[in-house]
Amino acid sequence: RTGSGKITFASAKTMNENEEEVNEFFVGDVMQIVFEINNPSLVKNSAIGVQVKGIDDVPLLHMMNLDSGFSLIHSLGHEKYKVCSNDLQLFPGDYKITLTVADPGGYDVYDNIEGCLNFSVLQGGDKVQRNLPKEAGMFFLSPKWSKLR
Repeated sequence: RTGSGKITFASAKTMNENEEEVNEFFVGDVMQIVFEINNPSLVKNSAIGVQVKGIDDVPLLHMMNLDSGFSLIHSLGHEKYKVCSNDLQLFPGDYKITLTVADPGGYDVYDNIEGCLNFSVLQGGDKVQRNLPKEAGMFFLSPKWSKLR
């Protein structure tokens, strides 16, 4: 864990669409990451990054509040946030999440916790019609197909 400590993560968990704390999902599931932060200095603005890596440490996804047009304007010393992915598109396998909170420019990292959450994507589920071996890919997409002739 690294950072200046101006803001720190107090807790973090992964949840399903029913608000149940779980760490196993299927392709296409809703995955929510819920975390609480402590802000004793009452820092007014920050940026939060959520990075997903494979168990082999290969970075796969990096999501920031800014990417979704969500501003982090703090008004309390303790706050709770939720990041919701409505369609998990990772191939079956094991993954880990790193959480980072920093100043909006990213120059002062307040708290960074590598691999603080682990989760698995399992074979099967309602949205997959075939076996998805890890060596076939990393992301599951189901684009719209059409015949042109």
